[in-house]
Amino acid sequence: KKGRLNPGQEAFLRKGIKQDTNSFINAISNFYNIETHQLIKLVLKNITPLLFIKLNQGELIKIFSENKFKITNINHFKLWCKTYNEFVKFLQISNIEETKDKKVKLLINVYYAFENFKKYLGDFNIQKDINLLWHLFSIETSWLNPNGLNILILEKTVELNKDKLKILCPNNGDPSILYTENSPLYLILKTDDIYEPIIYTKADKKTKEYESIELNSDNLPQDKINIISDLIDIFNTQCVEEPDLFKIGKNQNINYSELLTFNKLNSLLSFD
Repeated sequence: KKGRLNPGQEAFLRKGIKQDTNSFINAISNFYNIETHQLIKLVLKNITPLLFIKLNQGELIKIFSENKFKITNINHFKLWCKTYNEFVKFLQISNIEETKDKKVKLLINVYYAFENFKKYLGDFNIQKDINLLWHLFSIETSWLNPNGLNILILEKTVELNKDKLKILCPNNGDPSILYTENSPLYLILKTDDIYEPIIYTKADKKTKEYESIELNSDNLPQDKINIISDLIDIFNTQCVEEPDLFKIGKNQNINYSELLTFNKLNSLLSFD
């Protein structure tokens, strides 16, 4: 809807927020009602290598890895291994200095990729790629999304001088990792590189202020529920591509959400 709502009127509205190189993260931080730097700090404090290797079906390892297996700062590496000892145990490594061991090579690869990802995330001068962060802010985590978060993005385009809206699809052709039934829903509008929350609200009759109403069947009228259901169906069906078009790593049959063994993780990477 354009313009202000009449007192007591309900509608979907675009909510203006701060815009900079972190537009998508700004929109996400709005959901939690915290500042962007607070959200980034929360992620950097709590993300672990075990969570990192699950993100984007393991694709982030390849994107952020330096593909080198020689440690330039052994003291930092040892401290990292001590800090994330759970991951070292996960790989069943007994000696982290045996660099010819495949498991240690994998550990080193994840070490570089994980640290590079954190630097990328914490650098406010870099315009972030939504496809590298979408899963991070959707996946279930005890410290941010205990129930997961379904982030549905509507992209506004102009065709023949008319505004058009379409569902934004993930670039890996697999929407299933970004949608979980019964998780909270968050709508975002994308216009070029600008991301803004879409809220459903009711104008207060006295103050005329807008308060966001949670998007669920208990709060919305049936016609609005139908609209959201249609959008979700489009996302889950029309965003799916053929497996060979979005094959990640060597084994597309791996269930990365239940990544439990070294063999599965090892299949993501190859070593010379």
